[in-house]
Amino acid sequence: MLEFSIRSGLSVLRLSLEVDVTSPTSSSGSLKLATLMLLLTVGKLAAAQAYQYYELADFSLARLNGGVVGGGNPIGAVDGADNGPSTVWEFVLPPLGTLETLYTFGGPPDGAAPNTTLAIDRAGNIYGTTAAGGAYNAGTVYELFSSDHQWQERILYNFTGGSDGGSPLGAVFLDTAGHLYGVTSAGGRYNSGVVYRVNVAAAPLEAVLHSFGGPGDAMQTSPVIGDAAGNLYGTATGGAYPNGIVYQLTPHNATFGWKENVVYAFTGGADGGAPSGGVIFDASGNLYGATSSGGHVTSFCLSGCGVIFEVTPHSGGNWTESVLYAFQDTDNGVYPNGPVTFDSAGNLYVSTMLGGTHNTGTIDKLTPSMGGPWTETTLTSFPNVLFLQSNGGLDVDSVGNIFGTYNSDNHAGLYEVSP
Repeated sequence: MLEFSIRSGLSVLRLSLEVDVTSPTSSSGSLKLATLMLLLTVGKLAAAQAYQYYELADFSLARLNGGVVGGGNPIGAVDGADNGPSTVWEFVLPPLGTLETLYTFGGPPDGAAPNTTLAIDRAGNIYGTTAAGGAYNAGTVYELFSSDHQWQERILYNFTGGSDGGSPLGAVFLDTAGHLYGVTSAGGRYNSGVVYRVNVAAAPLEAVLHSFGGPGDAMQTSPVIGDAAGNLYGTATGGAYPNGIVYQLTPHNATFGWKENVVYAFTGGADGGAPSGGVIFDASGNLYGATSSGGHVTSFCLSGCGVIFEVTPHSGGNWTESVLYAFQDTDNGVYPNGPVTFDSAGNLYVSTMLGGTHNTGTIDKLTPSMGGPWTETTLTSFPNVLFLQSNGGLDVDSVGNIFGTYNSDNHAGLYEVSP
């Protein structure tokens, strides 16, 4: 008897083949052929089940409005709304496999409605925002630190909802100098949100770097990231066409503050439209992101199925955009909802809002090739859950496991996708 095993995540597939090697009609050649056919079959099964989807935790009647971080155990925040507590949590991976509450928000004057992908510094302190609560019920920026094996909260800033911004959203970015950057959806000079900076060491000092909504400016924005020179980058709706932009904020001077430069304005055509989730860097300073429209137009995607894009800097401050992959097949996912995520090998990962086996979205991987187009692989489809909507902000660990969150009609979930 020949027996083979395939291990995938937590599951093992075993196949066996009986060959009568004593029969006159058997020979070493037929045995080798039978073995080869079995190996080919096993290979196809392994390829078809290369990644497995696991539901790690269920948050009933709650909202997970951000992705996860951690690089090990996933860490995130959940908005309990009116159905339970709002918390920052950590999922301790197997063999324990337990969900632990690190901190529970108390509502005003504490923060309420945590809605962001968190940031973690080298000391293990956790940073995030709440969309409501605080001294003025316009949201907070907070830090969680561990003291005597208990997590404590320090509110770094209370938004007023006025010129300083209000209702922060999206991920926060922590630079090496201890400055925390983020965006708000309200407040500012034009009441269209701001990009802000909080000095963690000197809290509660806050600086507004840019107010959205001015003449010819974009209106809504995604999280920002920074480069080594201190410039910030993000995406926003509106712009010249108006199908969204990638923008840069550069320190200008003490009088005029920071200057906004439009790096790229999407047309909504083959180049993409409606960028979502902001951008990320590679080691060469190129920017990568996703748009939820534009690209291939199909009977299912009347405004385009979305693209994965790269924006490349050139001398003189010019940038060019190129499409790495245009989504087009509902079997493989459509409408990517960034941000995109790199692994250590330079592959990109993104979730999609629709398509896949149950039309509830997919997890997709894009692999670069030397000088050619990127190759797209659908790793898994989301389960058949009513009104499932995946969040952006995937976390990929060192061995290729992917962690993320989703919301549905009556609960939210934390999941793992494993090779």
